[in-house]
Amino acid sequence: MPSLPGLDLLIKTCRHHGLPLELSPPLPTAPKAGELLLAQPLDPMLAALYQRTADASLGPFSVFRLDAEPHGFIQENEYFKRDGEEPFRSTHLFAKETGFSYYFGTVPELADSTGLQPIVYIAYYPAEVYGIPIASNLDRFFALYSRYLERMAVDPEYLETGTPEITFPWEMAQQVAEDSPLVALMRAGRFTHLLNDYHGARKWVTNVLSTLM
Repeated sequence: MPSLPGLDLLIKTCRHHGLPLELSPPLPTAPKAGELLLAQPLDPMLAALYQRTADASLGPFSVFRLDAEPHGFIQENEYFKRDGEEPFRSTHLFAKETGFSYYFGTVPELADSTGLQPIVYIAYYPAEVYGIPIASNLDRFFALYSRYLERMAVDPEYLETGTPEITFPWEMAQQVAEDSPLVALMRAGRFTHLLNDYHGARKWVTNVLSTLM
């Protein structure tokens, strides 16, 4: 199983700032890396996560329980894949922003030579349904999110109202651009089919790549 230092950092960050943190005991039936779920291979790092916890709250987002329970991994993915539309057709949803219709998913078809899959951030609202790339693998996403929480925790608006002025991932384009494998996929247009031609998603890609110019 891959080690997950980014996850360990995220847990430490949540503890340090008193943010929501809950990890439940792993399920005895937790799948192994590469096993097929919904006809697509499970990401090795996602498998490692589920070997450590059945579900989790990590700051402002929640990891789906990997079973057939209501609102678990299987039910959520089956629901969103029912119409065969992107970005859901090509992704495994594994988490969401708690209380909102923003999701996180792996992209099995874009796995690298070791099987690791990039991570996309997915919006699901009537006027905006799209996925944007945010990390080349799951643990890099955890590390990125930890860096966001460090900024969020000292944001004056968050300290006053509990609602941060800085938002994820939009304020993290420069940090995302440090992820060279992800940038290579973005430059090659490998995520174009997930953007759904949404102007905000196209602008995100442009913003990330422009930080390297």
